[in-house]
Amino acid sequence: MVFEPTYFAVPNPNQTRDLLEIFKFVANDATGGLFFPLVIAVIWIIQFIGVMSESRPASRAFVFASFTATILSIILGILALMNQKYVYLLILMVSLGAFWTKLFNSRE
Repeated sequence: MVFEPTYFAVPNPNQTRDLLEIFKFVANDATGGLFFPLVIAVIWIIQFIGVMSESRPASRAFVFASFTATILSIILGILALMNQKYVYLLILMVSLGAFWTKLFNSRE
């Protein structure tokens, strides 16, 4: 029997002992750390479009989507499922959105 290497990440028994370890394997080893940032990006897009469909200003939709994505990313960052640079990026997006909302409201 000849050993054939796999071309994709395979979990070892320690990485499958509970659900958190499986998520850590999927988030960090199997996808190179891009699984949960992409999930958060999809959630952000859905929330942004949802708020825009209610005839709200784009600045308000941006802040709402960024804030909820930031809260989710902080939770994932605490669990070590998401890299901290994505959490900082979303915090920056919330602050830019708050600035945009302030500028939008000052024109009215």
